[in-house]
Amino acid sequence: MRPINQVLNTASTGAISGTTITGGTPILLNYNNVSIGIGFACIVTGTVNYTVYHTYDDVSNTSITPVWLPHGVSNMVAATTTQESNFVIPVAAMQVILNSGDGSVRIVVLQEGII
Repeated sequence: MRPINQVLNTASTGAISGTTITGGTPILLNYNNVSIGIGFACIVTGTVNYTVYHTYDDVSNTSITPVWLPHGVSNMVAATTTQESNFVIPVAAMQVILNSGDGSVRIVVLQEGII
């Protein structure tokens, strides 16, 4: 799969209340792939505080309100610097939410296998 790039700034992100995200732009992942490996990096420009979330729900199904969970690795929750991490279990989608700041976060996602 070619890398997926997404840039978030204060004008293009969503908000989270509990486990529900409103707005934002989910990155859909292939959870049916034989190989699940998903690597990603969040590249910070300026001053921001961000969190990476994932869901097991089908975000394309409008009858479902996806439950979004913060990434299980602590360096991706309330992060303020460039970080990298991965998923070794299948997830349906992921997204980054800016908690605060005036800069931006560019997320680059690479998933192994054929999409």
